[in-house]
Amino acid sequence: MQDASSSAETIEAATKALQDAMTPAQTARDTANTAGQKLLDATKNTTAAKDKGVQDAMSRLQAVMAAAAKDSATNLTADIEAAMKALQAAVNTADGGRQAAVDAANDLLTKTALVSHEADVAKAIKQLQAVVNDPTASETDIETATAALQTALDAANKARTTADTAGTQAIKTAQASDQSADPAVQAAIKHLQDVMAAAATDSANDLTADIEAAMKALQAAVQQSASERATAAAAANDLLGKTAPVSHEPAVADAISKLQAVLDDPKSTAKDIQAATAALQTALDAANAARANANKAGHDAVTTAQNTAVAGDPAVQAALAHLQAIMDAAGKDSANDLTADILAAVKALEAAIAAAEGKPVPTETSTVPTPVATPVTSSGETAPVAPQSGGVLPYVAPNNTIVPTNVPVQRSGVLPYTGYTDDWRLTALGIFLFSASLLFVAAKRRKRVEEDK
Repeated sequence: MQDASSSAETIEAATKALQDAMTPAQTARDTANTAGQKLLDATKNTTAAKDKGVQDAMSRLQAVMAAAAKDSATNLTADIEAAMKALQAAVNTADGGRQAAVDAANDLLTKTALVSHEADVAKAIKQLQAVVNDPTASETDIETATAALQTALDAANKARTTADTAGTQAIKTAQASDQSADPAVQAAIKHLQDVMAAAATDSANDLTADIEAAMKALQAAVQQSASERATAAAAANDLLGKTAPVSHEPAVADAISKLQAVLDDPKSTAKDIQAATAALQTALDAANAARANANKAGHDAVTTAQNTAVAGDPAVQAALAHLQAIMDAAGKDSANDLTADILAAVKALEAAIAAAEGKPVPTETSTVPTPVATPVTSSGETAPVAPQSGGVLPYVAPNNTIVPTNVPVQRSGVLPYTGYTDDWRLTALGIFLFSASLLFVAAKRRKRVEEDK
């Protein structure tokens, strides 16, 4: 058309040629625009649309289509088609990445034991499962939730390992302690072991906090056991200081020995000590009652001897002194002068009286009277026996000897024994020899009387 020499026919031919070229190009452009818009609409409603690569590809396609519509020389139908291919590739890539993220999430969800039920882990598991099950969730959404679960798992596993290590050490420490035999400590040890074992199976009811609580309970049981044992030991030691004057009586001495052995055993429990203490108290009660009876018998024997016609007899006086010495020593918790020795001395005194009176020596004494209350003064001290008159000093019981106050004081016209100091064994031997001599004299006298008749 710019050539002035062009004929009409030439122009018409060129116009027709342009028209022929535009028809298929427009058809191709329309087809590309339709396909491009359809792809954009389809992509908008997929999870891939959240992917940045897909978003960039969509923007590129929209820009090329808009520019091409303005007859851009650089944005042609082929450019629209190329932009569509790039968008589809981006969608495919995004879909593949999302599936990979889903696979990774599901894999992690199978590795949450042994801490699946720990609070933070359970919460992260729930959130990740929700994201994986959401068809609109993107790869990034899934990856973010997966990372949150991994963080929770790392913290929970670290806390569980710390608790298990501390729990194992707490058990070892308790088993090696002096309180290991205490039933309460043993129960606490078993409870901790059971909680740790259940937690290791991913129990919903036995968590890290439960291990820590059981560990604290064990430590408290050990401390409580030590405290109770200390209290029991204090009571036992207090009683051990109150065993006089019967410490050496066989049953008491045996109970003392057993209690001391329990106290000396660091593994003994409060109940062990309490049982041994109770046994000692029982032995003490019986021994004190027996000693009171023996002291009563001794006092009665002394009173009887002082009121006999043979009270001044040397053998009787020696037996009296011996009985007094035994009772005095026994009252001072002597290891060699026991309740049985008091009773033996009573029998020896009775034998000396019988021998002095010329009667057959008794082989047994009357039954020991029942226990009586210990006489005391208003100040709480043992009441002394009132002095006798009539020229005879009375038998004086040791200060710690139990003496009844309801026994009347007897008087005698016989001069008393006023002092005695020597070995009681020699005295006993002397009494025996002297008594034998008296028996011999009595026998001869009886024979002489019978011959006179």
